[in-house]
Amino acid sequence: MSGKLSSLNRRLAKVEQQVAERTKREELANCICRTSMPFTIVHNAEQFEVEMNRPCPVHGVRDLGQLLIHRPFNSDTTPSEESIKLRQLLDLYELRLSQRSQSSDELEENES
Repeated sequence: MSGKLSSLNRRLAKVEQQVAERTKREELANCICRTSMPFTIVHNAEQFEVEMNRPCPVHGVRDLGQLLIHRPFNSDTTPSEESIKLRQLLDLYELRLSQRSQSSDELEENES
């Protein structure tokens, strides 16, 4: 009897794994993160703010991948207001991404 039960448990575990993998593939199909792109070009603070605040339906915080940033400077080489605002937005974005990573690490640990 225990042999049949053991076999049943193995088959059930295999089916559960297949369902979990299929669910993950379906969820990832809705992902709008840009990690597969070579980079995201950031032209200005306003455009970046719109992109960073657009949530990914799968991950919540959207990962924009590698950022190629154009930062304007004043003629005297001091940072412009646009550049300062962009730096603040980048700091906020990086904080959100790190919090997302910590949350997903904690979830994986709890599932183990």
